[in-house]
Parts: sequence; C-alpha cells; structure tokens
Amino acid sequence: MAEPCTERSGRVIRSPVMKMLAAFFCAITMLAAADAAGQKGFVPLFDGKDLKGWKTVSSHWVVEDGVIALKDRTDNEEHNGDYLWTEREYANFVLDLEYKTPALPGGSNSGVFLRTTDTADPVPNGIEIQIYNVKAGAPIERNSPGAIYDLVAPSKIAHRAGEWNRYSSHATTRRSR
Repeated sequence: MAEPCTERSGRVIRSPVMKMLAAFFCAITMLAAADAAGQKGFVPLFDGKDLKGWKTVSSHWVVEDGVIALKDRTDNEEHNGDYLWTEREYANFVLDLEYKTPALPGGSNSGVFLRTTDTADPVPNGIEIQIYNVKAGAPIERNSPGAIYDLVAPSKIAHRAGEWNRYSSHATTRRSR
C-alpha cells in the first residue's frame, strides 16, 4: 500500500480523455495510490514502484526511491524521444504533481503537456506548462516557469530550482486553469 500524500507525492486525476506528457529533465512524483483510492473518482497515475500505465520510447525514464526520474540527460538540450505519456486519455481532470529540477546553476528545460492530440509532435498542437530553471530576478515572460508556454506568462515565478515544487491543473472540456 502506498504511503499517504507526502512532500514527494501528490494527487492526480479525475476523469477520462486527455493525454498527459511529462517531458522532464528532473524528477517527478505523482499521486500516492492510497491517497487517491480514498477520493471518489480519482485515478492513480503512478504507484511509486514502476512505470505501469505510462509509455515512452526512451530507456532514460526510471523509478527511483518512489519517484519517476529522467536519467543521463544533462546536456539541457531537447530530446523529443524522451517524452513520457500516460497510456490512457483523460478529459475532465485535476492533475496535481510535484517536480524537482537541478539546483542552479544547473539547467532544465521541461514541461507538462495537456490536451495534446499528436504525441509525435506535441509542441504546435498542445498546451505546455513550462518547467525551466531561471536565475533570481529574471523577467517574467511567456517561457518562464509556470507559463502556458509561448502563450501566457505566469503572474509570478514561484519555481525553486533544486527544491520540490508543486503544480496543479484543473481542466474541464471547456476550460483549463
């Protein structure tokens, strides 16, 4: 049985029909199964043990200490073959996760895709919530951490490099927030 929601676990999903992508140059953990099981309608995405329910063509995704991690990618370059997708699609949902990037000056370039229709080329047709290391005092832009990439800048930069950060998205068939 999974441990209850802790600093390294979160709640995840509510309903069916959306592909989610975690293309992370960081560690990520989603949903303690025991925590989700107690909430009506929630579906666990990650059991803390293996990648069952996920698909990827990369051998770099591993489960370590109850966390999904992308290993051996330290060049801060895009590696589109490293996408990690849920096997199922979801429509109306709550996605609640925690992620961690390397401490500065380490780089990261990552994100979470929502409402993506083409898993082979998600950037032009999906919504990406940006995960990216920036230095303190960096201007807030449409590619800042927490931005809806290239569309909407976040109201503030809450991302903390080298620490666990929390991201939550609520989406219905008509809107996301």
